[in-house]
Amino acid sequence: MVVNMKKDYLAAVSNIVYLSLLLVMIQSIFNDSIAITTYHEMHSISVKRSTLEVIHKHDLSGFGCIHSTTMILRNGDANMFSTPPMRYIWLPPDEQLIIGLSWADTGANNPQLVVWDIDGNEIHRRHISCRDEEFAKTHCFEYDGRIEWYLVSRPDLKLHNDEYHYYLSILSPEHYRCNMLDRVIAPDGKQTTLRNFLIEKKGQKYLDQLKCGLAQRFTIKWPVMQSVVGPRQHNEK
Repeated sequence: MVVNMKKDYLAAVSNIVYLSLLLVMIQSIFNDSIAITTYHEMHSISVKRSTLEVIHKHDLSGFGCIHSTTMILRNGDANMFSTPPMRYIWLPPDEQLIIGLSWADTGANNPQLVVWDIDGNEIHRRHISCRDEEFAKTHCFEYDGRIEWYLVSRPDLKLHNDEYHYYLSILSPEHYRCNMLDRVIAPDGKQTTLRNFLIEKKGQKYLDQLKCGLAQRFTIKWPVMQSVVGPRQHNEK
């Protein structure tokens, strides 16, 4: 009798903890959905390889005022020019292209993907929408001032080209509900993550129903410039 009561008590406590965590997750999602404001910040990026360094800075801290520049340093020469605000800059190992990514939606003149040659000439730009064909099977999502179309923490870029096109392979983000699943919790005094707790209680299938699968890889392409000769392939390092 006592054993059964103890089991019932532990089961009730476990259910209360589980329901409480679900309420926290739902409340966090709701708060995120209403608290996000238009993108305003100052940001600086510096990327360097053997003979080339790219420095990007932008200031969007003022309402309606956007100041964004990129500087290319090569062989002792500096070339600075105005560019759209970027959040991520990548230099392929052969240092022939400069690729900029951004998740910020700051207006019609500011795309989320820009490609330059090493002289600073813009050769491709694209405004991203989660409704685009490439993102049909990814966890791309949009909200006020933000387009989460790539894995911000590690986009893991891979680039190759054939005679006609460049192909840029990128990791897509997890679903926004997954962000809080890595929060550390300590039910029953044992430290774990909310993700592992839910897997233990509900199974991996439950997370799949929340669309919390692994990041997926997708590809964006653009035409090869006539000045570029020969195919090449590069992965992010």
